Amino acid sequence: MVATGTPHSKHHACADIPIAQVINGGYYTKVQTLTCIGVIGIVSWSYMETIEQPRWSLPLSLEPEVLAVGYSFVGIERVETYRPAPMWQLTLFEGPTSLDLRQGRQRWRLAIRPQDILIIPPNSVRVYTTERRLEHYYLEFRYRLEYPESAVIELPAVFPSGPSAAIMHRDFAACMDLRETDRYESDLLARLLLWRLVRIARTADAGQQDRAHIIEEVQKRIRENTADASLTPESLAAAVGYSRRRLDQLCVEFLGKPVSACIRDRRAQLAEDLLRQSALPIHLIGAQVGIPDRHAFNKFMRRNRDKSPTAIRARK
Repeated sequence: MVATGTPHSKHHACADIPIAQVINGGYYTKVQTLTCIGVIGIVSWSYMETIEQPRWSLPLSLEPEVLAVGYSFVGIERVETYRPAPMWQLTLFEGPTSLDLRQGRQRWRLAIRPQDILIIPPNSVRVYTTERRLEHYYLEFRYRLEYPESAVIELPAVFPSGPSAAIMHRDFAACMDLRETDRYESDLLARLLLWRLVRIARTADAGQQDRAHIIEEVQKRIRENTADASLTPESLAAAVGYSRRRLDQLCVEFLGKPVSACIRDRRAQLAEDLLRQSALPIHLIGAQVGIPDRHAFNKFMRRNRDKSPTAIRARK
């Protein structure tokens, strides 16, 4: 599906190209070539995929020109493409989706969770992959004039609204309602909504740092206690003051796997290294990774390395 810059929405407006600075906060890892067949014919281009999340720089202390505010949706089709539009867009999503964001030859893959805030820069192509119809608020805006460097504030492209989600919903709805009756108040509220992003993003960054510290502590405890047979997801969660479910969520977010897989992978890798690089008896190696029972250790290695400990040692 190919759509215009503004999705199926209650409000719509067009604008000239805005003057605003875009900063890439990442680095390139690979170059690919795409071919697109659309209403204008066949177009090919190369893009550089960027690993780190982008960050945009906006003059949030200045008054924006509000072009449109509305309540819209993606997910009519599983994959939807939106053509570039010459304005900024602020979006608050009510459900999960993934976004392939392209600007010039740069490309980012962004995972968007419920109540995440997304800032879309001008002249970018958006490809959403959504499993179901997903509603969201949006605000389109631009900055007409040149501005001093001191007015610029850098924000991440995606960050959680956190405790401010309810306030964001309320202000978006008020902006929409006032758009028809009091345009000036609606614009003032939109400017406040944009300025509030600074505090929300800083809170999210602080929370991210706290969560990263917890993950570092979990990894350290796994490394230091691999030989302890009582090392379990539950004991780790209790040690860092989290529930098992919440710790699993954090590990998936930062490491791509639950805490049980972190423990299992550490034990399997250490056991394989010891089998290949040391002359320790197999039963002692099992004890070194928290599995002192030889039969249980044999079963564990077969399940995680598709070979018995003896076979792994024979191939060293």
